[in-house]
Amino acid sequence: MRSRPMLPTALAALLIVLAACTTDSGSTAEASASAPASAGGEMVVTMASLAYEPTELTVPAGTTVRFVNEDTVAHTVTDGTDGTANADAAFDEEVAAGESVEVTFDEAGDVDITCRFHPAMNMVVHVE
Repeated sequence: MRSRPMLPTALAALLIVLAACTTDSGSTAEASASAPASAGGEMVVTMASLAYEPTELTVPAGTTVRFVNEDTVAHTVTDGTDGTANADAAFDEEVAAGESVEVTFDEAGDVDITCRFHPAMNMVVHVE
């Protein structure tokens, strides 16, 4: 009696196992790709390669966002745009390389955030 090759059977079994282990990522994957990382329920924005990530964030009023500086240079988390703080800036925090700062967004509205050291670093937090 001649034995049949096992490779096609083994591949079919592997594909079945892999299919059972995957989930439908569809629009969920797209949504999570633009969502900020979270640690224990807090929202996290990273500062890396001279940019905020994400550049746009929507949070409910009362949310605390942690800004983490993953660059090798200092940045600021400043209420303002294009490197300039607003006249009545609610916050203006310097964040050394490897450090972080937390900002709580209490009032509904759009909050522009910039880095005073790098005027091209800008983002907006939509507070609902």
